[in-house]
Amino acid sequence: MINTSRCREKIEGWRGRRRTYICLACGDKFQVDTLESLPKGEKLCSHCQDNTYPYMFTDKETGIDKEIRASSAEFATLRAWNINPKLTFKIPQ
Repeated sequence: MINTSRCREKIEGWRGRRRTYICLACGDKFQVDTLESLPKGEKLCSHCQDNTYPYMFTDKETGIDKEIRASSAEFATLRAWNINPKLTFKIPQ
């Protein structure tokens, strides 16, 4: 019996779908083939993932840590202060 199915799982051998996202850092569109959608913090294109680093900031009032991705500590601080002016740079110990 000949298989006449045209689904991706039969043709290409994997399950999932091609999803289009907008990069949180640069705003460009990019596509990812995944089974599940990407978490919000990971919606970065491959160029921005290679050229940015995670920096940790702490809210002075609540004590909650927040990760900000940027190419340098100065840009990370500016981005954090735009989000919340009470965020302070957390120095790793």
